[in-house]
Amino acid sequence: MITKEADVVVIGGGPAGSAFATMASRAGLTVDVLEGKEFPRHHIGESLLAMSMPLLETLGLVADLDEADFLPKTGAVFVWGERQQRVDLAMPRPHRAYQVRRAHFDLLLLDHAHTCGARVHTRQWVKSVETGENGRITAVVSDGEHGMIRHRARLTVDASGLFQFLPKKLGLPVDVSGPRRVALSGYYTGATRLTDDQATNIITEAARDGWLWFIPLDETTTSVGFVGDEEDLNARPDAMLTEQIATSSLVRDLLVGAAPAERTHLLRYTNHIAAGPMWRDGRLLIGDTALFVDPLFSTGVHGALLGAVTAAAAVVSHLADGVEEQALADWYDATMRTHYQRVQTMVHLLYGINGRGSRFWASRDLSALSASAADTMAAQLGPISVPLFLTGHHAGTLDIPETLVPLLEEFATAPDPHVEVTQARIALASGVEVLETFTRRGDRVVPALAVRDRRNRRPAVTVPVQESAAAFIRQLAAGPVVRGSWNRDPRLRRLVSVLHSSRLVVEDAGLNSGAA
Repeated sequence: MITKEADVVVIGGGPAGSAFATMASRAGLTVDVLEGKEFPRHHIGESLLAMSMPLLETLGLVADLDEADFLPKTGAVFVWGERQQRVDLAMPRPHRAYQVRRAHFDLLLLDHAHTCGARVHTRQWVKSVETGENGRITAVVSDGEHGMIRHRARLTVDASGLFQFLPKKLGLPVDVSGPRRVALSGYYTGATRLTDDQATNIITEAARDGWLWFIPLDETTTSVGFVGDEEDLNARPDAMLTEQIATSSLVRDLLVGAAPAERTHLLRYTNHIAAGPMWRDGRLLIGDTALFVDPLFSTGVHGALLGAVTAAAAVVSHLADGVEEQALADWYDATMRTHYQRVQTMVHLLYGINGRGSRFWASRDLSALSASAADTMAAQLGPISVPLFLTGHHAGTLDIPETLVPLLEEFATAPDPHVEVTQARIALASGVEVLETFTRRGDRVVPALAVRDRRNRRPAVTVPVQESAAAFIRQLAAGPVVRGSWNRDPRLRRLVSVLHSSRLVVEDAGLNSGAA
């Protein structure tokens, strides 16, 4: 058997594996990517998010994506609630993303990883794992057109997606949320498009037994899919998709006169997250292997990119710079669990306010949400997720539970680095603390200080400890600071503006009650 050596071996060449390989290879690590399939290949998850654009910029992919003729995405349309009213959403900064054919998009990412130095092997299936006496993974064995190959590496990264190679092979525990789900996906030609500025944007519409997506991919082709519970799958995939489309309004009308372009695909899945550490004993879980959340908010690719870029920076800091592995592993784990909890809560809330009468919707109804459950939900949502629900509530199109509405109004969601702060003294607001953490800077992770609201009502602000602003944050942690401490430095003025507009600091009248 041939033996190959690398710093890192990555199982899977989808967006998570490709993004990790790009970052790690570019930073000087030797990376082998083992992908069982031949690309391009079909995959769902075609609507990207604006919050992914900075990650794609970090990976060096935005110029290639702009040249790839993907349709622009500038917002989203939801048709939801008992009255089935339309909610139009603009995208947050940078106010754009793409609608992509995943076969093309995923190939572009994998080719980019190869260009950045990763050694990419397709049609190479990983079959087994080798461990040392301490239980740490030392190698994986793959099989392909060149026979069996042993891949020795300092770290094994599992980006095998819903296949979850290492969790299944090693018996790693997984927390599953809710029932088994199904996603039916098809493609139509000749569908009508919205005539306003949402023409190329995704439509998400509640149906009888779940919900539908409608994603324009080019001038003639539209991706249409349905997500529901496996127990309601009572017909062939194509018949079930057609049946659910007939129970909608907007998507149904847009598909009048359209024709299916190919067979309907069926995907079975669970919402899940690793129950144990995501990074331990020489193995690291990223992408759908680590966690998978219902695709209601199109967060799949974003979660894959976020996890990959976060993990890669941490791995580079450990393997290349010698930063302690356990501290980085804990930080990566916490980052991804926070992401999972936030998206899972968003999905839980939107499902719970649809108010339709089928078994699917009745089992998720939140109309009787208790005050304590509402408080927990608000904390888990976090400030980044609130605008969707407040926009719908204020427009009268989403029926938010009465116990949750006043809590959502508490959130500060729009930090402003340009607002003028004229107070003579400022102090940390009540319930705000300063914590030691890490943050990503380029392809590395660096120590940082985070100014954080314990109730998660305000967006946290994180500052690398090597920056001069960190000294100012330490002063704030110790007690109130006077205007002269920040007013003469433009960078500190911007920082104070962000902290103040986020309600993380308040004017201090001489009392020290707000200090952490």
